[in-house]
Amino acid sequence: MGNLEIIITGEESWHGSVNGFDNYNFRCDDCTLAKKVYNQHWNLENPEQARMYKERRRARVINAFVEDVDAREIYERDGYLCHICGQAVDPGLKYPDPMSASLDHIIPLAAGIEAGGLHSRTNVAMAHLRCNIKKGPRVSPKEPPPC
Repeated sequence: MGNLEIIITGEESWHGSVNGFDNYNFRCDDCTLAKKVYNQHWNLENPEQARMYKERRRARVINAFVEDVDAREIYERDGYLCHICGQAVDPGLKYPDPMSASLDHIIPLAAGIEAGGLHSRTNVAMAHLRCNIKKGPRVSPKEPPPC
């Protein structure tokens, strides 16, 4: 477990390549655990970047178009209003508060590229987390439901 302290401090110390293979996929148990702990720590320290990474990864997995989307830029563009219910979103609330801000894909990624389900600035809008979860993988409604 000697690598655990080294990795958390940010120094590179994976064991080096094994027989010429990329050691990303070939780590000993200690390095695998250390990398997991490091990733969890990084996700806690960088929640916005972690969320953006998860959204981009989700889009890549289904072969959707992926564009860099900055959540704060979208929130400011939308004037901190939920596009689903039309009410104001408190920027001070953090996930997992149901009234916290979230990015909603207007045309869901699950709809596919043909339907316009892209991870792009033009296909995302601000929504309350609760409204976004209620909406699910459906196209945004024309009439906003009560929040």
